[in-house]
Amino acid sequence: MKNTTKHKGNLIIIFGPPGSGKSTQSVLLEEKMGYKYVSWGRITRNIMNNKFGSEDDKTIVVNNIKHNFAYPDKYTKKIITKVFSEEMKAGNSNFIIDGFPKRTSETKECIEIIKELQLNLQCVINIACTEKTLFKRIQNRKYCEECGRFFNDLIRPKNDGICDFDSGKLVRRIDDEPEMVKQRINEYLNDISPAIQLLSDMSESYFSINGDQDELLIFSDIVTKLKSRNKDTFSLFKQVGHTLLPTLYGYFDMYVYQNIINYESHIVLTCGDVNNKRNIPVRIHSSCVTGEIFHSEKCDCGSQLAQALLYIQKNGEGMILYLSQEGRGINIINKIKAYDLQQKGFDTVSANEFLGIPAEMRSYAVVKDVLKDFSIKSIRLITNNPDKVSKVLDLGINIDDTIELESDHFVFNEEYLKTKVDKMMHSKALTDDKKKAHSTFVGVHLEIEKKYLLTKEEVCIVEENCNKISLPQTSNQYEKNQNFDRDGIFAKEDARLRLRTKISDLDGQTKNFEFTYKKRISIENGIKKETELNFDFSSAQRSENLIEIFKVVGLAEKDCYERIRKTFSNNEIQLTIDQFPFGYIAELEGDEEKVLQYESLLDMGNLIQYGKSCDDVYAELCKIKGVLPKNVILFNDQEMPLFEDYKEIWMKK
Repeated sequence: MKNTTKHKGNLIIIFGPPGSGKSTQSVLLEEKMGYKYVSWGRITRNIMNNKFGSEDDKTIVVNNIKHNFAYPDKYTKKIITKVFSEEMKAGNSNFIIDGFPKRTSETKECIEIIKELQLNLQCVINIACTEKTLFKRIQNRKYCEECGRFFNDLIRPKNDGICDFDSGKLVRRIDDEPEMVKQRINEYLNDISPAIQLLSDMSESYFSINGDQDELLIFSDIVTKLKSRNKDTFSLFKQVGHTLLPTLYGYFDMYVYQNIINYESHIVLTCGDVNNKRNIPVRIHSSCVTGEIFHSEKCDCGSQLAQALLYIQKNGEGMILYLSQEGRGINIINKIKAYDLQQKGFDTVSANEFLGIPAEMRSYAVVKDVLKDFSIKSIRLITNNPDKVSKVLDLGINIDDTIELESDHFVFNEEYLKTKVDKMMHSKALTDDKKKAHSTFVGVHLEIEKKYLLTKEEVCIVEENCNKISLPQTSNQYEKNQNFDRDGIFAKEDARLRLRTKISDLDGQTKNFEFTYKKRISIENGIKKETELNFDFSSAQRSENLIEIFKVVGLAEKDCYERIRKTFSNNEIQLTIDQFPFGYIAELEGDEEKVLQYESLLDMGNLIQYGKSCDDVYAELCKIKGVLPKNVILFNDQEMPLFEDYKEIWMKK
């Protein structure tokens, strides 16, 4: 490799969250392509082991790692410049670095180093992963106490637990514990996008890599893209339209994106405030005229779109990318031809192949531009399709989790669903005996919930356990719930008509409203079962305007309460922790088997279980205190009885 006349060396920078495999790829590039690997992590470990720097340096690094103290101004730049300068004096001119810059604030220092040392920024590489892969890789790696070199499933030591280079003991890093890993991932994803953007713009080439692949395949992809000198920094899709769209499932903001080259267009729906956030639920859905307009029973596309819309509205925020690529990208004409072949015995894959068309032709290039427009840092991808996960990671989009969808089974789509599982590797579709009426178009479902009363200390423990098992927090919002009745008709049926006002951003104007009718079926052993019908919408107007309309039709406010709700969820379970004026109530919701499984994982089995509603808890606390309950439960009530004060009495009841 030859240096240009105006540069003294070349530099490759690899970005990726902790556990993405940056170090492994850097080592392989050093061994196979002659780059000198400079690792900020290795530098700091050498400082801690007194192999580089001074005692003052050691104190600074230890305080950063153990106590999260910030490095002094220009400190990182000073150390890295020193390392590069020594290597260049030793005759090295081509470098690869990872772990720096780790945040946007360090990017300016990185650019100063490049200019002062007259380095050519040859390439910026962005490795994207699912969170599951990140934790798995971190669990499987160890470091030498002496030299700081790392070993993992690919780079194995000759003797188990012993470094090949200096016979040092191999140990886990002190910041590789789950809680610290979660914190490091959050810090990286929350702050790194501007750094990648700035450095990729000034580099000769830039590309993203799917970090969920086998690490040798990742290396192969990197080498191929390095040789092609690709620079994937262009945005081909621009927003050309926007409106507010009321739907059966609630209100959405609707955007249209158009390709500036061939003018193809796609639709984006958003719910709530998704800008500049992590863990946003995203459904990337390709159009299906037959399933979504004519409700064909030959596929499950219509029901999956409906489930995604319902999930996002219930979650309070999320995005649907509705892509105009009919029939997995083969267009409506070829799709109908394939349908005809399926009636003659072909499956959905072999029918395409008989027509001389690949089984999968979809492109997701628009996804990168849309998420970049909204500054979304990471997503929870709503899909059963591993190929879609892989292609989204190829775009440089980090995936915190996947949310699986269930499939409606009909006589005409059984073979189609079986082919998706067997040939296209989709996660297994919902079996007939477990099938729920997803309210593809009505919004009614059966819930299984388990409730617990907690102290503040117990809440902290549960939240720590969520971090340990990687159950992500997906929302944190203020809510006001108002129940209405007319002449006692709902109370007689053990039912509720509720208006819930939700505010995620207290400085914003838009409120999310949820209008719900619930009818309780049973409560047994702390498990509540009920049917639910709801309608969600967003508005900048005050809730009082809607309440005035209720009064006109005879609905009167029966009671109300406030709470601050944290939600933790994945594709298996939802945990809510509600802070009420009187204390905390946690609720696990999902299939009964999953509820019991996560109760054990989160160590919630010893908590006080109480299946009734918050107003029942409040009434019991008032009874213990010897005061009359009010019909409003508000944070500004100075006379509010507190669960923490009466827990011991409660347990003796």
